[in-house]
Amino acid sequence: MRPIFAIWIYWGAELRAFVFSGLARELARHGDLYVVSRVDPRELAPTCLPAGCRVLSAPAIRYPRGFAQLHSFANLAHGEWISRRYAGLAIRDQAAIGEPGENGAKRLRRRAGGILARSAMVRLLNRRLLRWGRKLAAVSGTLATEIPWCREGTLLTGDYLGVPGHLFAQTAMAAGWRVCFYPLNWRDISKGARIALPVTNLAVWDAPMKNLLFRNNPWLRKLPCRVVGSTQFDSHFRDDWILDRRDFCQSLSIDPDRQIVCYSGVSDRAYQGEAAIVGLLAREIQAAGWADRLQILVRLNPTASDPAYREMAARWSPLVKLLAPEWDLRFADGSQPVWRSNTETDARLLANLIRHTAVHVCLPSTMVLDFGVRGVPTVGIAFDADEPAGRRSLARDFAAQEIVRGAVAAGATRVADSPRTAVAGIVEALAADAGARARLTGYVRDLVGAVPGTAHAALAAGMVADAEAPRCPR
Repeated sequence: MRPIFAIWIYWGAELRAFVFSGLARELARHGDLYVVSRVDPRELAPTCLPAGCRVLSAPAIRYPRGFAQLHSFANLAHGEWISRRYAGLAIRDQAAIGEPGENGAKRLRRRAGGILARSAMVRLLNRRLLRWGRKLAAVSGTLATEIPWCREGTLLTGDYLGVPGHLFAQTAMAAGWRVCFYPLNWRDISKGARIALPVTNLAVWDAPMKNLLFRNNPWLRKLPCRVVGSTQFDSHFRDDWILDRRDFCQSLSIDPDRQIVCYSGVSDRAYQGEAAIVGLLAREIQAAGWADRLQILVRLNPTASDPAYREMAARWSPLVKLLAPEWDLRFADGSQPVWRSNTETDARLLANLIRHTAVHVCLPSTMVLDFGVRGVPTVGIAFDADEPAGRRSLARDFAAQEIVRGAVAAGATRVADSPRTAVAGIVEALAADAGARARLTGYVRDLVGAVPGTAHAALAAGMVADAEAPRCPR
């Protein structure tokens, strides 16, 4: 009998890693596929789900408020513990580190988390949550009754934060299924995410990610872990999505005869005043006499961008153009978290943008990898538009992240400390020699896999191999 594969989609980011990548189609070749999602993925990925795939709504799972609060507190304590041990973790936005106006209860909770930020306490919280979760799943009964839990099955999840995902995984474990955790983003692991789920095995992008995962979550070391590459970037290699350069430029009303410098924006929650940086770049490009050969295409951040971008782009037109990603955003309603997902239309657009961009510029983020997988060099911004004396540079915090330091050390990424050096870096990248391209390719392939575009097949092969192994004990 064919095994069952179930994919849990809760936050929206899973669509890119598990659907647009081709993973869903690959799994359906080897078993019966169920996609369990908060939002119907057929609306957002109309051509990417295989025929015969069963799409189920994520079940409404009731759980005590105290369980969710303990979950959140464990994340807080773990984050404090990790950040004290290791420098250069990924930038956390204001939603993650607390707003200036948070109430007294939240401040007290944050202070308590800091006091209890110890390895022994985090492990105790993890054990308590796992035991409590097993009891809650048992009380709730079998969830998603449309799934034949009595058959051999594997649940794939990248959700380490959602309480419903935790309890759904408990249901799968109780049925004797395998539960595989696969990180959706390097940033999640780099910033020290707490992975304390009911799982049987792990799959990761590369050996460094595996080391970080175990370093930040030492209780996972006994679990089997495969290195399969990054499915997150596989959609960038879909040749059936790629347009001719002139057709692509025409679709965006930009000049096909000028090189594209793509500036990818970060969230306005993580960095405010970013539009001013792009304005400085435009001014420096114009002053250096490159305005007739280059054009800056700003890919706005899909979650929240600097409002000043509109005014800045109008001032510098046609040198600067804005590109708004087509994302599906559904804000939290009290019972559900924010849903953020790019659509198939946007995934196709991003694949074309990366293919036709000459140089990428950004406040350093994992977008370095998105462009790097196609050999597009990045110039990282390590300066603020306005740096008064005595104030810490937030842009330099981005450049100090572990993943960025590694890219710079490998010679794969340039970091600029001023608008002038940024434009010099762009010009240098345009004329990159074979050695520079090789350094970029080598660094990126070390992170995302030696054969770009095929990670989804490697992940599916591992899951199929597990399905053919002896069944997990109940």
